[in-house]
Amino acid sequence: MLRLRALWDVMIHCSFQKQLGIVSLLTVSGCVISFVLIWRPLFRAAVVRQANQAEQVQHIQSLQKQNSHDQFMQTQWQIAEKQLEQQTKLLSHDSAETLMPWLNIEAGKRDIHIHRLAWLRSDKNNQAVLQGIDLEMTGSYEAIKEILILMNHHPPLVQFQQVHWRQSKQDKGLVHMTGKAWFYHQCKEVPCV
Repeated sequence: MLRLRALWDVMIHCSFQKQLGIVSLLTVSGCVISFVLIWRPLFRAAVVRQANQAEQVQHIQSLQKQNSHDQFMQTQWQIAEKQLEQQTKLLSHDSAETLMPWLNIEAGKRDIHIHRLAWLRSDKNNQAVLQGIDLEMTGSYEAIKEILILMNHHPPLVQFQQVHWRQSKQDKGLVHMTGKAWFYHQCKEVPCV
């Protein structure tokens, strides 16, 4: 209180120029102090906000990178699903209408007589599932070997197993063959016997 009074007394007894200088000095120092007190937290908040924005940008970039990787993997998955679907269509074994006529035509071209052509079935969850064919035919050894090779490359079949050869009793020079061919999907699920 005394100091303020003394300052006031000094102000009264000073000239106008000195009074103006003291007032301007007090105003400038008050402005500096208020600037520091008011704007410093705002600057600090701006710096923190800028740091947070940088972190958010990094996080967004990492999410975008992860998203692009996920999209790539999803695309690969969809491509693999389509390929599997195409292979499944190619290896489809439920259409006797396509396999039987093809086999009869190929056998007819080679003078092979098909005695038995039957579907091998199994029961899974009370559903009949086609697994392969049981075949019995007579013809020349070379012709039967040729048709077996063709059947290996025909979509539903994989290869003949349990093949038995014997000389034909009716015709000299011909062989009698019995065997089983299993489908691709069956050999993948359970090893073919």
